[in-house]
Amino acid sequence: MIWTFTPNPALDITWQAPDQTRGQVHRITEYSQRPGGKGLNVSRVLEQLGVPNHATGFLGGTTGQAIASLMEEMTTQVTTHWVDVPVQTRRSIAMIDGEATVYNESGFSLPPHSWEEMRELLKASLSASDVLVVSGSLPGDTSFESLEPILESARERGCRIILDTSGPSLVQCARWADVLKPNHHELLDATGASSIEEGARTLLELGPTWVCVSRGEEGMDLFSAHSHWHAEAGVVLEGNPTGAGDACVASLARSLAQAGDDLESIVSTAIAEAVATSAAAVTMPVAGEVDLPLREELLARITPIRLS
Repeated sequence: MIWTFTPNPALDITWQAPDQTRGQVHRITEYSQRPGGKGLNVSRVLEQLGVPNHATGFLGGTTGQAIASLMEEMTTQVTTHWVDVPVQTRRSIAMIDGEATVYNESGFSLPPHSWEEMRELLKASLSASDVLVVSGSLPGDTSFESLEPILESARERGCRIILDTSGPSLVQCARWADVLKPNHHELLDATGASSIEEGARTLLELGPTWVCVSRGEEGMDLFSAHSHWHAEAGVVLEGNPTGAGDACVASLARSLAQAGDDLESIVSTAIAEAVATSAAAVTMPVAGEVDLPLREELLARITPIRLS
């Protein structure tokens, strides 16, 4: 079974307001809201890929209640397990006027007992056959020290861990992960490396089995201790790239859940499926969705290349 953990979920709100001018009053012509946060996007993509899964995260206040209700309404194969917290869950507000201007709240820091409750929840739920996806930012000014006991506990349970985060947490928590999934900017920023390969090798030395680096239109690179593979969709797709990384992570989680002990034997298939799923998310209007027919079309013509 696959579990996703979103430390810093958000209520994604979209306002359509044409002809915006700073300093003026505007009428909202269209309004929508949906559950946001990278791990929740991963869960929704997994559902579309036909993979039942469990989702967990911290929720609080009226925005947290809205996220819980929306996940219940929008999904049928995602079982949710929330940890209630004494702070308001953040919002992400997109103002649309031909172009999108996005305002992201950072979220409030959580008390230690909330992190401990999450650790206990996952410790009681995870088994050696599971995959845990930890995806997204940490709330407020939370440091990686709050996340580490959760990762350590999951590792003790024997499950595989995918970590999709950025900044110091990417490096500091790398030793607990089986797979790291930074984009190329996050990789270079976190490691201080001058090239993607140097950065990936730096992270591999810390313990993970794979480092998967997404590069936008230039495709994706997957590094292991024994190989370096590259794959790309072979076509430039117009649309919304914000959910591409989450779709990639969902595909990697699916590959790990289906794999045996030898991950090296599935590298070529895993990167091809990740690229196809990621690209098929670009054409969708919001993160957490994929164009399944397009995914199959792309997958049929993607040929991964082994570079080393």
